[in-house]
Amino acid sequence: MKASYISRHNAAVRMIYKAISKGKHGGHYTIMDAGTAEHMQELGTQGNQLPAWLLPQDVLMDFGKDGVPVLRNKLRPDILIIPATVTNINEQLQRQRLKLATCKRRRLADLKLDLKRQPITIIEVGYCANTRIADKYKEKARQHLLRATMLQSMGYAVEYHSIPLGAAGAIYNTTNEHLHTCGVEQPKSLLHKLHRHAIKTLHNIVVGRRQHESKMPCDCKKQPNPRRHPP
Repeated sequence: MKASYISRHNAAVRMIYKAISKGKHGGHYTIMDAGTAEHMQELGTQGNQLPAWLLPQDVLMDFGKDGVPVLRNKLRPDILIIPATVTNINEQLQRQRLKLATCKRRRLADLKLDLKRQPITIIEVGYCANTRIADKYKEKARQHLLRATMLQSMGYAVEYHSIPLGAAGAIYNTTNEHLHTCGVEQPKSLLHKLHRHAIKTLHNIVVGRRQHESKMPCDCKKQPNPRRHPP
């Protein structure tokens, strides 16, 4: 069932990205963690991980026993938008790399973009029970804290948007406000799509769960409470 929840989340993130890319952030350098890196690049983003030049040195050096970058993977946002075009960023990085090439103690972490005081936009999407929006806000805020602290320590301003979605199709007033701020020109149209997506995927999840339970051995199934279900 975990795959169904991940698929629901990733599809919603891609829908939000598609709407955002048609607004003021269209063409901006974007990272999206809603599938494989190859799939994200096919959709027009720069992959699903934060670029190395945006991270402090200690994060880049944090590897697990299997060689996988532990902290870097934890810091992946659903959507991150840098307010500059890919071409502009590549030109800035190239100029800075040429300067660093003449330094004896050059480090990748010394690369720093000039964003002209414009904030990096981070968007986190999460499903919750229709009446548990406050808990989802707290959960996402905890996830965002480390990432925001890191970017701010690198000298970047951060604009954060948490977009909770009701598992049974609830759409919250704050969601419309966040999408509008992110440059979505027709947030109501997107909200209708997200609402229908939630209902459809909830149906599929419930059906899948029932099918899974029906295939379980009898001794593994949850026995009814005799007090609630008398013979």
